[in-house]
Amino acid sequence: MTKAKPTKQLANRGLSWAFHKTFNFLASIELAVFVILAIAVFSAVGTIYEAKYDREVAFSIVYRGFWFTSILVLFMLNLLFAALSRLPWKRYHIGFLVTHLGLIILLIGSLMTALWGVDGNISMGVDETQQVVQLEEDYLHVWQAVPGKEYQRLLSKRLDYNPVSGFTGPEEWNIDLQDYDGNDANRRTKLEVLDWWPYAHRHVGVRQPPKGSNLGVPAIYFRLMGSRANIDQWLFLNGVQGSQVDLGPARIEFYQDLPQMTEGRDKRTLFIYLEKNSKGKLRPHLAQVPRKSIKIQKIGEAKPENRMLLGWMDFEFLLEEFHASAIPSTRYTKAPKGAKGAVEAIEIRLNSETRWLEMGAAAQILWDQYLFYVQYTKKQVPLGFPIRLRRFDISFYEGSTRPKSYESRVSVDNTAEQILIKMNEPLHHKNFTFYQSSYSMDQNGNPVISVLSVNRDPGRWTKYLGCLMLTLGIILMFYFRPIYSGKSKWLQKRPTEVTA
Repeated sequence: MTKAKPTKQLANRGLSWAFHKTFNFLASIELAVFVILAIAVFSAVGTIYEAKYDREVAFSIVYRGFWFTSILVLFMLNLLFAALSRLPWKRYHIGFLVTHLGLIILLIGSLMTALWGVDGNISMGVDETQQVVQLEEDYLHVWQAVPGKEYQRLLSKRLDYNPVSGFTGPEEWNIDLQDYDGNDANRRTKLEVLDWWPYAHRHVGVRQPPKGSNLGVPAIYFRLMGSRANIDQWLFLNGVQGSQVDLGPARIEFYQDLPQMTEGRDKRTLFIYLEKNSKGKLRPHLAQVPRKSIKIQKIGEAKPENRMLLGWMDFEFLLEEFHASAIPSTRYTKAPKGAKGAVEAIEIRLNSETRWLEMGAAAQILWDQYLFYVQYTKKQVPLGFPIRLRRFDISFYEGSTRPKSYESRVSVDNTAEQILIKMNEPLHHKNFTFYQSSYSMDQNGNPVISVLSVNRDPGRWTKYLGCLMLTLGIILMFYFRPIYSGKSKWLQKRPTEVTA
């Protein structure tokens, strides 16, 4: 019993020594210099990645990385322990303490932004409404269709691939299936990611359906040729609602039968519809209707190698291929960085079926009695209210195609009021800020899509407070500290002048 006391004292001394060493290390100026240099290096690397690739790559590799987050946490601890090391605090410590507290509050605000902030975009055509913000985070979702019930989400995974590190897979996940009653079916399948291409070219074609099956749909491949553009496009008939492609000032719609016009279209519209010829075979025919008109003008049957003048400036329609029944087929090939028309694509396998999916697309896969939808998309965050693009205007510098200014007029919450959004004039609504970011143009060079940057920053006012305290602390340190220390020349007693 008598030997336990010295042993306990030695243990306490060891703990005290370790505590003081750790405390002094966390409060040291050497650690502060290391942390500041590390932040500068990480920032420089992030800037290089952003210039070479894009902002999302820089955030994925650097700013959202483990090491950068660890450096920021270490910086916060250094600031805290440096302030505690001055205990007991004196009056001349006020500037030092306020400065360090401002930095800590600034870092807390940045952490709030990283955890709960939203930084994405919305793309809208005129009279289009959006209610979600699209973020730069890739997600893979798997849904199961249960008859008579809503789709059941079985899997949702974030895919953190980037052009620098490339594809880091393959990856696979087990999926528990749902029975028709929506309960666990005690069966499991597997989803695999086999490959990922950041830049890929899409090649659309058709394949013939198996004999005796009803899997195919009418398909048409055509060209629009003119002095201002040359467009080639596949269209597949999508049931009674038809299919369409928007060309900016005009639209092409594909139907089984010529539609009955009850009200005018908002754009000049070319109809492709099917009629049986004398041999009973379906053949594509063309008709068109001017904007706001219900009077249909029939053009005639479309035949290969027969150019048909449309009356849209000098545009001509040329039928390349027509299939009364075909199955859409899409394949992808790798493309170089920055290739025109390149898309991001991923190869997945569900059970024994392999598919390529491009960003924003979904695949329908049937296995046994189960129907799955696999979706590859950006993460979406609901706004909580609708926003509608009423009008988009753009002006160019005289004699050039360089934009001088562009602006959007939108309405929110289904109101009739039109709110202007343009450069340096954002819209603030329900904790979201909308900035005019960019626009997209069609093949004819007409702006058809307005792109708004959307930001929600819950740490904004915390960061403002941190910056204010940081500024105040610096003023206190460099201006008032001599007063607090008693060394101010204004407080020193001046010598009495002696006159002769």
